[in-house]
Amino acid sequence: MRHSAKFFMVAAATVSAGLLAAGPAAATPSTTWRPVPDVLHSGCSWKEHKASKFISFANCAFVTADRTHLQSMMIVENRSTKKVKIEGLITTNFGGDIHCKLSDFNPGLHTSCLGPTKPMPAGGPLATTKLIMNGLPDEI
Repeated sequence: MRHSAKFFMVAAATVSAGLLAAGPAAATPSTTWRPVPDVLHSGCSWKEHKASKFISFANCAFVTADRTHLQSMMIVENRSTKKVKIEGLITTNFGGDIHCKLSDFNPGLHTSCLGPTKPMPAGGPLATTKLIMNGLPDEI
């Protein structure tokens, strides 16, 4: 069952580092995990992964100052003492979908996956953020 969660808006300047190019044959573009951008993300919706209380992930959005464009983002933190494998998928109602490739994720770190910057949809943005950790999916 899919659940859509209203994005928590994070007022911020355009995050130019998050602009991504899609591969020509990809239905949903893919990207690698990257450092968490140095911008305010306190309005994100956080959840502990159902497979481990030490792995948390967040559903976020950055909005341009003029509120005409936004960018989806997933943040993951590993508070455990073990390396895990993570993969993510953000599905939106505004074309901000992104697949976050399977990757090793070391203990004590934070990482993020940024979708493309897109126009703000009429009626507001909706998104589902799915984190697959060691093969076990969970979503916000």
